[in-house]
Amino acid sequence: MTDTTPPMDPTIAEDLLLLLFDPRARVIRGEGSLHYPLGGAVLSQLALEERVEVEDQGAWRGRTARAVATS
Repeated sequence: MTDTTPPMDPTIAEDLLLLLFDPRARVIRGEGSLHYPLGGAVLSQLALEERVEVEDQGAWRGRTARAVATS
């Protein structure tokens, strides 16, 4: 049986982890605050795939991201 699914491109978060990986030390750098850039990478990926909507609430309140259902 052969797998006919096409290979998937890496996500922004996966690319980020590859960039932060230090092969000499065998660790991912910045692990103490890694949740911030990873969260941004995931949200950016979802925005590129049009799976979130961003609503501008003005200068003082910022923006709100809302998940969009897919079929």
